[in-house]
Amino acid sequence: MQVFVATGRYDPLNMCEGDVAATATLPAELSSRIANHCYESGHVVYRDEAARLQLSHDLSDFVRRTLASQHAPSGQK
Repeated sequence: MQVFVATGRYDPLNMCEGDVAATATLPAELSSRIANHCYESGHVVYRDEAARLQLSHDLSDFVRRTLASQHAPSGQK
C-alpha cells in the first residue's frame, strides 16, 4: 500500500512538519510508502485555487507512479 498525505500549512488541526516527523519515526519499509505533501492553504486544501491545482497535479502524479510501479516486472519496483 502507498499512502498520499495532503496537509495545509495553516491547518490548525495538523502540521506539515508533524507529518514529516511522524513518518520519520517509522521503519524504512513503512516510511518509504508514505508521500507527504504540504500546501500553502488551510485545513480544506481544495478551497484555495492554487493549492487545489497543485494537489490535483501531485495526486495524479502519485496515482500514475503507483500504478506504474505495480505493473513493473518483478524486481523493478
